[in-house]
Amino acid sequence: MNKREMEDGGWYDFTPPVVVGGKKFPKGMCEFQVPKCPNEYVVCGIPEGGTEKESFVLRFTDRGVRVTPSNPPPPLRLVQ
Repeated sequence: MNKREMEDGGWYDFTPPVVVGGKKFPKGMCEFQVPKCPNEYVVCGIPEGGTEKESFVLRFTDRGVRVTPSNPPPPLRLVQ
């Protein structure tokens, strides 16, 4: 798969994991491609060790993250 082809609603593994604000995201779901920006996607994921979904913009460059199709993660089980 071309690293710049993501489909809305699809889950993807990131190699290497995406780092946003010091948090690592090994996997995410493509929400949509940013209009008029062919290399930018709004993605949501759960950071390593986290329990809450977070959205961020994933920008592809010539030297960057590769994406591969993935299965959705299992549902989170929160301990109370």
